[in-house]
Amino acid sequence: MQATPVSQSSWTYLSNEPAGRRELGAAWATVLVSTTVFVAAVAYASTPLPQVPAFIPIYVTALVICDLITAVLLFGQYRALRSVAMLVLAGAYLFTASATTAYALVFPGLFAPDGLLGAGLQTSSAMYMFWHAGFPLAVMGYAVSKGNCTGRPSLPWLKRGKARLGILLSVAVVVLLVAGFTIFATA
Repeated sequence: MQATPVSQSSWTYLSNEPAGRRELGAAWATVLVSTTVFVAAVAYASTPLPQVPAFIPIYVTALVICDLITAVLLFGQYRALRSVAMLVLAGAYLFTASATTAYALVFPGLFAPDGLLGAGLQTSSAMYMFWHAGFPLAVMGYAVSKGNCTGRPSLPWLKRGKARLGILLSVAVVVLLVAGFTIFATA
């Protein structure tokens, strides 16, 4: 008995599947639970919590690891689909991991009393804003380019099978953006 070869065009990718009633119901349930927890926690918003010096390093480490794993998985999806949307989303997660790392480097008291890289009083706040504004903007870019997520390349250099070029270009853009934001925030 011989196995029938499966063509790539017959594969089903989760990133190409539309959300069904069950998934939409789960999303709305998550929104409802999150809103309920938020409303319940509002009463305690002014209650000071004890300082835990290890919180920021643990939190940042967990974020960077999760974001890097997600970026690598999405770059793999991009390689398989040649979808610009997947490339943008992978870059978004790589941006978040990189910006989080830069944020940790300039955070006061984490590696140095005033932060590394010549950080000033507002450097970590500025990096936090770049970090938290860049990711949603990149996700918006993903949503806009999602219309191109048909499994067919939408850019000429993707048609020639140059997945590495797309990944390297994405990584270079992310590194330049984060380096620029870090330089601006520390200046």
